[in-house]
Amino acid sequence: MNAALASGRYSGGQLLELALEHDAGFDPRYFAQALRAVDRWPDREYEVYGINGGQVEDMRRRLRAWAAEILDERLDEK
Repeated sequence: MNAALASGRYSGGQLLELALEHDAGFDPRYFAQALRAVDRWPDREYEVYGINGGQVEDMRRRLRAWAAEILDERLDEK
């Protein structure tokens, strides 16, 4: 997800639409909670994928922001 967002090829909204199209049981709220788990692991756990400390922090910030955006949109729908 991070690579797709960082590439700029897809927006967060487009990625959610794709998920909903391909998985009838997809729940954006649960997905947002999973995105927020990005802070559970130390940087070294992500570095095995070839990203450095600065990139890890960028990823964390991007995924936390996306999770907040998803949850805010869901609250607005109620």
